[in-house]
Amino acid sequence: MAHRLFLQRTTPICWTWNCSEKTNSISWTRIARACRNYMVSVISQLTQQKISAKDTLLENMGRPQISKLKSCDKMLGPWQSQLCDIQGRLFENAGKAGYNSEQFIKQFMTSSLAKELDSTYNRMQWAGEEYLLEEFADRCPNAPKDGKLYHNEVLYWAGYVYRYWHFLTGESSKDIYKQAPAETMNTNYLMFHCMDTELAIEDLKEIHRQKVKKRSKSGRKAMSDMIQSD
Repeated sequence: MAHRLFLQRTTPICWTWNCSEKTNSISWTRIARACRNYMVSVISQLTQQKISAKDTLLENMGRPQISKLKSCDKMLGPWQSQLCDIQGRLFENAGKAGYNSEQFIKQFMTSSLAKELDSTYNRMQWAGEEYLLEEFADRCPNAPKDGKLYHNEVLYWAGYVYRYWHFLTGESSKDIYKQAPAETMNTNYLMFHCMDTELAIEDLKEIHRQKVKKRSKSGRKAMSDMIQSD
């Protein structure tokens, strides 16, 4: 049976392939994977062509140019981009499953599952978002399913950016979460989600640096006040 493929926009930053007939699930899965890999490859090529334009923008903002980064940091490959997308959809599915968004993000980013996705090679990196969510449920059975739920687009963006951040800097998911916890991602989504991902990550890191600086300054002031009171 012939399958008619078409693109369907699922979120403002996510397009997926759909099909008019899905009676043959095995054939559909293979077609979908092939189409997704091809689309990721095309996007990667277009991104490479825009690096020079991004360099000009970054230079004007006083930030390091992409072309001056290490070769492994200039652009994500198709497999890395696909894993970013999978983690984004994992976060989105967690919201649909009713998980408390803040607690899910915290528990996932500090879990052994996220650590395995950070590794150089692990079988979990080849799993889909549905399997990863089931794996999370098995490893974190006490994750709450009540409380505040973030918007699906916020969840997708957060999951995508967290994985992109790891590929860009090599930092672990646990360390990344310490710099940009769930509340920070939710608060800054509206302002950052339209930005280039590298720029958004740099701004999130800057927010963390400012918070650390402020805490350090407050700590020194408190210590000074204690000394003076003695």
